[in-house]
Amino acid sequence: MNTFLFYDIETTGLNPAFDQILQFGAIRTDMDLQEIERTEILVKLRPDAVPAPGAILTTGIDLETHNEGAICEYEAIKRIHEMVNQSGTISIGYNSLNFDDEFLRFSFYRNLLDPYTHQWQNGCRRADILPMALFFKSFRPDIIKWPVTDEGKSTMKLEKINELNHLAEGQAHDAMTDIEATLNLARRMKAHPELWDYCLSNFEKKQDETRSLKAWENHGKGFLGCKTGTILDTGIGADRGYMAPVVWLGTNQIKQQILMRLDAFEFSDIDTEAIDETSFVTRKKYGEPPFSFPNRKRLTQHFDSERVDLEKRNLDFIKNNSDKFERITRFWLTYEYPLVTDIDPDARLYTGGFASANEKRWNEKFHEHFGTEYLFEVVEQMPANVRKDAAYRILFRNLPEESEKRYPYEFSDFLEQSLHGNPKDYRDKHKASPKEISEEIREIINEQFKEKEIPKPLESLRKYIEYVQ
Repeated sequence: MNTFLFYDIETTGLNPAFDQILQFGAIRTDMDLQEIERTEILVKLRPDAVPAPGAILTTGIDLETHNEGAICEYEAIKRIHEMVNQSGTISIGYNSLNFDDEFLRFSFYRNLLDPYTHQWQNGCRRADILPMALFFKSFRPDIIKWPVTDEGKSTMKLEKINELNHLAEGQAHDAMTDIEATLNLARRMKAHPELWDYCLSNFEKKQDETRSLKAWENHGKGFLGCKTGTILDTGIGADRGYMAPVVWLGTNQIKQQILMRLDAFEFSDIDTEAIDETSFVTRKKYGEPPFSFPNRKRLTQHFDSERVDLEKRNLDFIKNNSDKFERITRFWLTYEYPLVTDIDPDARLYTGGFASANEKRWNEKFHEHFGTEYLFEVVEQMPANVRKDAAYRILFRNLPEESEKRYPYEFSDFLEQSLHGNPKDYRDKHKASPKEISEEIREIINEQFKEKEIPKPLESLRKYIEYVQ
């Protein structure tokens, strides 16, 4: 049976390689969005965690009391992995593909679980309510009231949509409150089944590939020697109606569509000796946002005269500078991100390759023996050519007292390197140290709470950082 799993996470920060999930909530529904069951999981703060003040202020999580009733990260992530991998599950949230799903993948990877099976195996797949809401806002805006900021700009923040439409009761950024708001928003959209089914089909890879390529081909044949279309995406911005005209450059070696905005910069200003510094592209994976459409009048009417004029100039540039545009296209289709060295083991999801059959066997053996007296022996027996370092880290994070007794030097070294060793991720970004977080807390207090009472969550974080420092 196919089901939706509406879920949300609250985390210690924004970096999926180094931050952790603190709260997970989910409501499983049938395909008619009728609730089947709900789950809430609190996750203990790991001994190597360095929470960000912004995240703690947003979620309102009090670290002094959070661990009460919480379970260790390994047990929590294993439960979540089982839920999203239940046969026929469509994992869905609000902005989940841009944030929550990547957190899940890194969490699975860090805990020796397959990070990708929930995307394709046993009829499982993913979707996201945010781009669907954008579609309804653009083409069927009467389904709800759409919020605007104090400056009069449109906003797609879930908490603002919830406030205006009373979709769910409770504190914003509490996982279950956000899930209920997302689910009730989905129910409003599903009341228009043809549009709901159209949006949902954009998350099916084959359907999206066919539809995307058809969009460019329908408008592109014989048109100035290029293919153009329109994309709908939050990254475009509220001031542009989240919609932009693009030229389709092609598909790269990892099956991403490469699109260049026609309304964002002058193509004539692109320096062919520094293309990556003087232009940018949007990469679209099949089955993921942005949604793409042919250039029809009902879409282009959203563009103001300034954007239309820039689009025309850029199309003229393509027509009159085919050699230069071909060089630009070839650059972006073959572009590879700079190689980052000395990546922390937790951050090697995209660089470490897929697990071998032997590695999978050892991972299963680890999972089988977790919670038994034989676990430490299993880890010690693991060969060097599997992710033995990850297995030790799971022990240190989830069984700290036992680990410190058995491996006092290794445990101490792990904490020292994790907290103060400045580890970096695959994007060459470093994990914030307790010292940096302490300084950030001090600045927040001086700027926002100098003459006010410090919020309890922030005060709890300050005490925790003093302890680990």
